[in-house]
Amino acid sequence: MLLTATQPIWSLLLPEAYSGLQSQPEGLSSHEAGERLERFGANRLPPLKRRPLLLRFTDQLVHFMALLLWVAGGLAFIDRAPQLGWAIWAVILINGAFSFWQEFKAERTLQALAGNLPPTAAWWWRISSTSTSRCSPANHYRLPAMPISRAARGSPRANAPTCC
Repeated sequence: MLLTATQPIWSLLLPEAYSGLQSQPEGLSSHEAGERLERFGANRLPPLKRRPLLLRFTDQLVHFMALLLWVAGGLAFIDRAPQLGWAIWAVILINGAFSFWQEFKAERTLQALAGNLPPTAAWWWRISSTSTSRCSPANHYRLPAMPISRAARGSPRANAPTCC
């Protein structure tokens, strides 16, 4: 069985998930895990390719609705209503600046969240740690139930997810 977008892994029964990942309840052997690590690479997201800030700001000024407003402002000038033309163009620039700033802040927030991901995880069948980049998609993940309040358990890491 192959995993597809039409049937995501979380919707499969456990035997189907093992089959789709070409794994088994005991996990992967060290040899198989090493082969998959060599074949598929480390479990890391590729670095983001970012466009220059000036181009990203320009994107806010040339989308479909902004282009319609640019035309409307130009028509206002042709119709000898320069105040309306300037007002429309000012709205485009102000909206573009706010949209750019909001997108920029959201991107920085995502970068900060990505920095909070744990660099290591405990193996399920033995007590040891490894880099999360060495975890394979077919490894076991133990996600214990989260309490209502982490403070109730006394330790903020008491229920940290682990992989094997």
